[in-house]
Amino acid sequence: MQTLYRLSQVVIALATLTMSAQATELTYRPINPSFGGNSPQGNFLIGKAQSQNKHKAPVVDRNAIDSFQDSLERRVLSQMAREIVDTSFGEGDFSEGGTFSTDMFSIEVDNSDPFVVIVTIINKDTGEETIIEMPVLGP
Repeated sequence: MQTLYRLSQVVIALATLTMSAQATELTYRPINPSFGGNSPQGNFLIGKAQSQNKHKAPVVDRNAIDSFQDSLERRVLSQMAREIVDTSFGEGDFSEGGTFSTDMFSIEVDNSDPFVVIVTIINKDTGEETIIEMPVLGP
C-alpha cells in the first residue's frame, strides 16, 4: 500500500512538472483619466472621492464691519506696494518714504539711498520683521 502511495506521488509530481504553463502578458490600464484612463469615468471617480471625504472647512462667522476692514487694509497695502514698485522703476512719487500702520503690520519705507528702496514690515502680533530691498532702476 505504501509503495502504491509513493508511486502515485511520483506520478503526480512528474505530471505536474511536465505540464506546460500557459500565461498571458500582464498589461496595465489606468482607471483615472488624469493618468490616461477612460475619460467618462472621471465624473464617477470624483463623485466617489467627494462622498468619502470626511473633512469639512471650518465655518468662520464674520460680520460686515470685519470684512470691510479687511478689504480696506488689502486695498491700502496693494496701493502701497504699487507705489513702491513704481518708485523702484523711477515712475512713482514715493519720495517722502515714511511709516504706515495697519492692525496687523507696521510698514516703514526708506528711500534715502538713491539706489535702493528698503521696505521693513513688522508683524505687530509676533514681532517678526521682514526687510525687502529693491533696487531703484529708473533715472
